[in-house]
Amino acid sequence: MNQMEVMLNWFVWTSSLGFALYSFISDSKYLIELIDAKDVTKGWLLDGPQDVSDYEWNAIRHTFRQHFIHIIIYLVLTQLFIKYKIKMEVMLNWFVWTSSLGFALYSFISDSKYLIELIDAKDVTKGWLLDGPQDVDKQKCNISQVLGKQRYFRRLELNETQLFLFEVCMAWLNAKCLSLSIDRIRSQIHRTFYFTQLIQCVAYCLYLPAFFTGPIHQYNTFISDMNTLEWKWTSNRVMEVMKQLLRFTFWSFVFELMLHLVFSQSIQFYPELTQMLSVWSLCGLGFALPLMFFVKYFIIYGSVATIAAIDGFRMPVPPKCISRIHSCVYLWRTFDRGLHLWLTNYFYKPIIGTQWNPMRKVFAGFVCFLCICLWHGMDRAVVVWTSLNFFGVSAEIIAKSIHSSNHWSFVTSNLSSEGNTRLNALIACPFFAIAYASNIFFLSNWDVGYYFVKTLLLSFPTPLLPTLLVMYFGCHVSIHCMRSETTT
Repeated sequence: MNQMEVMLNWFVWTSSLGFALYSFISDSKYLIELIDAKDVTKGWLLDGPQDVSDYEWNAIRHTFRQHFIHIIIYLVLTQLFIKYKIKMEVMLNWFVWTSSLGFALYSFISDSKYLIELIDAKDVTKGWLLDGPQDVDKQKCNISQVLGKQRYFRRLELNETQLFLFEVCMAWLNAKCLSLSIDRIRSQIHRTFYFTQLIQCVAYCLYLPAFFTGPIHQYNTFISDMNTLEWKWTSNRVMEVMKQLLRFTFWSFVFELMLHLVFSQSIQFYPELTQMLSVWSLCGLGFALPLMFFVKYFIIYGSVATIAAIDGFRMPVPPKCISRIHSCVYLWRTFDRGLHLWLTNYFYKPIIGTQWNPMRKVFAGFVCFLCICLWHGMDRAVVVWTSLNFFGVSAEIIAKSIHSSNHWSFVTSNLSSEGNTRLNALIACPFFAIAYASNIFFLSNWDVGYYFVKTLLLSFPTPLLPTLLVMYFGCHVSIHCMRSETTT
């Protein structure tokens, strides 16, 4: 594709996103006066308002600031352990995050029977059966009710931040237990059971950097890294760690700045306010919600990966920018890499087995999205979100199968390389629009998601056709980025 057409694609896509975001920011200035005071407070940017409704970010930021000194102590001690070759089983995180980890450990010990059963599972089916009901139970009601710890919580006088962290870490713990169970079965370690193996499992489950925030990291990878740890600090490694720390510190500042300008998180709680937005502003909201979500998890997962790298452990890479990804398959593969690998290794590949045909892939994808739906709560908005994503992923699987057929080869053989790219972008743009719409359901609620779809995607000819046209240029940008990655 010639350079002029590439520049046109980038210009139309980026300028459309920029204008939509600008329109939303401009309109939201008048809407924040109608928002509850608890969702917006006085910020540090020119004493203007700041969106404080993102409870997840507030909890993690508060905990990080409160326990910053503990993190430093943790990193120093782990490096001393590695340097002087102290047994890594000692690293059970007993010296870290004292105020927040205590109640999590209490619950972990209370559920030790469940963990030991998973460790001692003799086959993969039992591992799934033990893990599955736990996942369903955690979604039926509040996690504290599942574990029956309400009285204990009141006795400890835990605040909302601690309760939130507890619920999140138990969800991560549930996923890790399945990982260690199946990995042990596959490697035949389950045939013997020693106390040191239990210690390794506990060390994996309670590894601090990823304990409260994720991402999911697999048991075999963790144990492999633990067994090969060595004191190896070179100037290049020091520079790389410093670069990554500065990188995610910078983006943390950018995210805080965005909270003073983009009020998508608070406005999405008020469906009646979204109906007051213009079409461009509504598109801006549809872009702002996944953008803020991406930046937040880019910071969280990137910071965790950096801290783990200091220890010598490998963590899944942080997500890639969602504004240049049009493929549902590619989005799920790269946004939460840890979740993708977890689903692939423990659900997708076992279901497919040796039958890598389209229908088997679609069925395996259905099971994976059912698991995701259970994981996130299975309310109406989550069901719509997972259903639309399953539809998008399945469509790509079937399209890839058709693309490799002789009939499609006849079509593509009569087109130039540029013509094939334009055809692929044209076919993909409706699915790109559906993928964006699905994220609105997940990142807001049913009412906002339904209004978004009704206004933008079910209104013909406008604004549906202009929206699809912009999405067409966005598909070109995404295809260009993906091809650039494969050639570098």
